[in-house]
Amino acid sequence: RCLTQGLLYHDYGITLSLPNERLCPPVPNRSIIPLLCITLNCCDSHRYAFRLNYVLWIQDIICKFSARFSSFLPSSLTFLFLSSGTGASAIYPLLSCRLEPQWHFIATDIDECSINSARLNVNNNDMQHRIDILRVEADGPIFAPLSENSNTSFDFTMCNPPFYSSAEDIAQSAESKEFGPNSASADVEMLTPGGESAFVRRMILESIKFRTRCLWYTSMLGKMSSLFDIVALLRNHSIDNYAITEFVQGQTRRWAVAWSFGDIRLPDVSSQSFVAGSAHSLHISLMAVFQSIDGASYQEVSEDPGFLTSPLLVCAKQNTWSRSVRRKKVSIPVQTSDVGLLETQPPALRCIFGCKMGGTEQQTLVLEVNWVQGRDRPLFESFWSHVCRKLEGRLQDSELGKAMVIEDSERL
Repeated sequence: RCLTQGLLYHDYGITLSLPNERLCPPVPNRSIIPLLCITLNCCDSHRYAFRLNYVLWIQDIICKFSARFSSFLPSSLTFLFLSSGTGASAIYPLLSCRLEPQWHFIATDIDECSINSARLNVNNNDMQHRIDILRVEADGPIFAPLSENSNTSFDFTMCNPPFYSSAEDIAQSAESKEFGPNSASADVEMLTPGGESAFVRRMILESIKFRTRCLWYTSMLGKMSSLFDIVALLRNHSIDNYAITEFVQGQTRRWAVAWSFGDIRLPDVSSQSFVAGSAHSLHISLMAVFQSIDGASYQEVSEDPGFLTSPLLVCAKQNTWSRSVRRKKVSIPVQTSDVGLLETQPPALRCIFGCKMGGTEQQTLVLEVNWVQGRDRPLFESFWSHVCRKLEGRLQDSELGKAMVIEDSERL
């Protein structure tokens, strides 16, 4: 407890006061942070505490999009978070607000002792203008601020739910550990009917009601079995825009899950190898393919050191490339009113195309596509397949043309 308090003050400037009967959140020393390579799968993060990893994972999700696609995302200058079950420490809001000056929190809990302690910690760290602590009812909705105010919306939710369903569940878990718990805790912090899986199931069912009033719903999980249950529930409710990640610390593993009802997607990359004279020639041919697709538009986005040429952000309003659509267009001419309606519709998909070096074979390049917006995976896969097929044809025609020029020059 004293070590955690000392590290939080030394590394983050956070003053933490905790009741003796409440959990003390372990947080790693800041000296390890420069070693951290933030990735969405977080598989190499075994040296870092789970609370910090959870915050960094969400931070990484935001950074990956706001840096490159800020003009296309429904976000503002600040991000509003809902932290459910914030606990006596209010560690997630405090740590997050120290790391990110643009983040603001509404944090909730059902326990009066934890609420009073959390408010004290917020005030002691002069964060009351960015963190609001609210008490909610145990039998009420988890996302009470969304339920009570229809005008409220959030960018993210965060939650580290109680792991266990009963005292017997806790005892069984303790038997498998070499050492006992390193801090005291109250039942309200450790127990919930049905355990963490049932708690997050409630979150998902509530989120179906609120849908896009929150951009991303997220939660930590402590059991692999819970992860399988949650993913199955997401799929059963046709929620296909979700992500999972794993945090490893020593012999202990934790997971996090995020889901969204919006069409902004986390990195979803496909790739295809091509033989081309240069990255520039592949880039030129790719732009020609996009120009040939009716209703598609593209623009160069900020340079990425991982790509040989400037990545291209491509937008398609609707499917105009499939054979069935082209045949229908010939038989049924497009009305002027339809064109006007199409202009006001959101895009059917957005994706980023970029060129990288291929394998050891000479002139082999890899074209990567990252699906960043859209709801229809078959539509995206159809578009990607069409682009690859047309690009392959253009590159072959280009090489054939070069060969004919060389042959003609040799004859002369």
